[in-house]
Amino acid sequence: MYHAGVADVRVPPVSYLATKCDPKAAINSTGVISVIGLFQVSRMAEALTALAVEHVKFDSPTELRIESGFCLAQPWDFDTMVSAVRQRRDDGTLGPVEAERIIMADMPTLYRIRMGEHSVFAARQAEDPYLKAKIVGELRSVSPSKPWAGPDYSKIGMLAPDIVQILQTLRVRIIAANLLTVAGNDNEQ
Repeated sequence: MYHAGVADVRVPPVSYLATKCDPKAAINSTGVISVIGLFQVSRMAEALTALAVEHVKFDSPTELRIESGFCLAQPWDFDTMVSAVRQRRDDGTLGPVEAERIIMADMPTLYRIRMGEHSVFAARQAEDPYLKAKIVGELRSVSPSKPWAGPDYSKIGMLAPDIVQILQTLRVRIIAANLLTVAGNDNEQ
């Protein structure tokens, strides 16, 4: 399901009530929701970050060409989104984006975009298979087959229910870290 990459889905009319430059108002502002599998990319990135057992920041960014279809990027400002699409159409170029590589067993390599979400959207719209990126770090996540070798599960209990649902869909068993049950996991009674 995730090997197909990210899809940009258009939704009904844009709401003018959205706050300008607010990433949380993305769908209202742009009329676009970016999804991977069944989940919005920003929520998927949060779920994979929650699974991180190691977060490596690079001293000097590595410049690469990355697959645009595996960039977890949600355009969130309508004007910036339109500008990026126009720039790609008129110049044929997009500046490098800033990304973190996410490595998880049984999934393709994904990239969490730190800067340049709108450029990623423009690349996908132009059907560019690759775009330039500066890789500034790497997240290594727990293996679904060995969830006990993962992060501090007491923190997972503080995640929003939809993030826990994504983790469970990824076959990561949610285990309470202490005798107290954690709401939203499979230890509830």
